[in-house]
Amino acid sequence: MVKPNAESSASDLFEGVRYRPGSVEAALTAKCRSCYAPASLKIHNRVAIGLVAGVLVGAYFGEAASILEPLGTLFIKLIRMVIVPLVAASLVVAIAGLPGRAALGRMGLRAFGFILVSLFLALIIGISIGSLLSPGTTMSAAARASLLEGQEVPDVDPDAPRESLVDTLVGIVPDNPIRAAVEGNVVQVLLVSILVGLAASALPADKRKPVVDLSRSVAEMFVKITGWILQLAPFGVFGLMAAVVGRSGLSILWSLSAYAGVVVLALVVHIVVVYGVMLRVVARQSVGRFLDAAKPPLLITFATCSTAAALPVSMAAMEKSMGLSSRVASFVLPLGAAIGRDGSAIYQAISVLFIAQVYGASLGAQGLTSLIVTAMLSSLAVAPVPAASFVNLTILLAALGLPIEGAALVLGVERPLDMLRSSTNLVGQLVNATWVGAAEHELTPP
Repeated sequence: MVKPNAESSASDLFEGVRYRPGSVEAALTAKCRSCYAPASLKIHNRVAIGLVAGVLVGAYFGEAASILEPLGTLFIKLIRMVIVPLVAASLVVAIAGLPGRAALGRMGLRAFGFILVSLFLALIIGISIGSLLSPGTTMSAAARASLLEGQEVPDVDPDAPRESLVDTLVGIVPDNPIRAAVEGNVVQVLLVSILVGLAASALPADKRKPVVDLSRSVAEMFVKITGWILQLAPFGVFGLMAAVVGRSGLSILWSLSAYAGVVVLALVVHIVVVYGVMLRVVARQSVGRFLDAAKPPLLITFATCSTAAALPVSMAAMEKSMGLSSRVASFVLPLGAAIGRDGSAIYQAISVLFIAQVYGASLGAQGLTSLIVTAMLSSLAVAPVPAASFVNLTILLAALGLPIEGAALVLGVERPLDMLRSSTNLVGQLVNATWVGAAEHELTPP
């Protein structure tokens, strides 16, 4: 069975507050079974085979391997097809499913505040390290020229007049929501979906339920469609890598290794600097005791690439080993599993920069601002499907006007990076619960 390697949608996890924690994993597993047929090889193994096969074919046949590129183009177009409805429906369900009155309390404000500040810092760290080390520039000029041949890449003039930050923010509001959806303006769709979700959450239960049920049905339908499309990922990666290696040579592999190393470095910096300071200085808790408590859920998350799968263990470990009250654990941890994705944000920020560098496109201050805003909004709408962060990456590329085909360059190392970024997500969620527990005086020695 192909297991989900992404985080659960927010509504599913918030439902975990209202019933036994152990049922969260069961619900996700049941949903996963309904979306994907059993396979002899897991999806990441098949993608790896497609990657290696594409590299070998491209290296052997050279330019002639470009004939296989339509396989990758078809895969990318199918992914692009489901982005808008999947994001819109998932986000409405996520927002409308928030536990309204509880989320407005002091504990909720602290938990939300940590998530937003930590997510913003994660994006700043990812953008800073990705820009400083520039892994995409390790490709030779000749290889880059071959890669860009026939590609439409945005030409950014650094001297051209730019919109102000105010104009950029105003531009997020659509004149016509239907037109925004038709044109695929993901940022505007995100804003409209958030407003619809907030409005639905303010309705009485009997009027809110039809909206949530309809949105959930639409989201699950496109989850299923996305699952079918992702079964084609090995063929798409094979076609794109064969064409890329055929045009640019094996130097693309060195750039890919540099990219993976930069992602790992940024994750480590975020854990040590942001989480370490928050845990030791702000929450004033022992790092050793925290690591002992985090070890069981961390192992599960690392193996499954899902903090949702580790949620029951996280709650039990934090209550038993850290002395966290069940009231804090049952609210903050499901909330964090729903929208706490610092590791994913770092991965996406560096991936966008890497792809822009490979294609020779400069984002500039306006592009980086759009990247931060879009990444923070889209983190609420990650669906429970394999390679959901890859789907989210295509959302960011589309919003910034970068070639979505570039996402296939990083799909080959998706699995190992997913294990690391999911583990980073979990550490952030546990630190958040520890800080809230300490601030609420509901964290006592076991």
